[in-house]
Amino acid sequence: MTLSAEEERELERELHRHAIRLEQLLESPEYWTAELHVPLAVQLRVLLCDRELPVLLTTARHKNLSLRIWGPHPPLRPFPDFALFVWTALIASWSPVDEGHKMSLDEYLNTQLIVVSTGEGGTPVTPAQVIKWVANKEGGAHFSLDKPRALKSLKESKWQSGEIEVDSFQAKQILHAIGVWTHSAIGACLGVVPRNDQ
Repeated sequence: MTLSAEEERELERELHRHAIRLEQLLESPEYWTAELHVPLAVQLRVLLCDRELPVLLTTARHKNLSLRIWGPHPPLRPFPDFALFVWTALIASWSPVDEGHKMSLDEYLNTQLIVVSTGEGGTPVTPAQVIKWVANKEGGAHFSLDKPRALKSLKESKWQSGEIEVDSFQAKQILHAIGVWTHSAIGACLGVVPRNDQ
């Protein structure tokens, strides 16, 4: 896609706006106990997964910036069909991580991040799926009563410490990590964070 100077400025203004909103969501003390992962998913969808014009991806490509992300290694073997849950400690990192797998953003969005039990065996889930499911099914951009079983499993995950209980913990954790990476990537596109595309 070839952008005019005005279109480039408009995309940069949009990135500034998203950076402010992302920071507010990610740093909110209510992120884990409220449903702030839903508007976060909407921001991530617009920036990374929009079918027509993913704002961050479009800007990075226009600037010849190859965004890199360190995430989990692809599985070495297929997972079995029986019910299970597989989780990786590394979700997304802007900075190099020794045990991480360096990927392009396009590759990362479609890589298997986790496997969740859906009652019909283990279902692989990608970052793009989590972003789109939460944004499009949970009332951020759209709402649907018909939700994928894997999303229902993610919503049933809980974390508790003392009197604090976090619902939808795994979905919130995945989106938070991707949000932190995305905030750094916006900074790189705007020239305020060191690039990681070397």
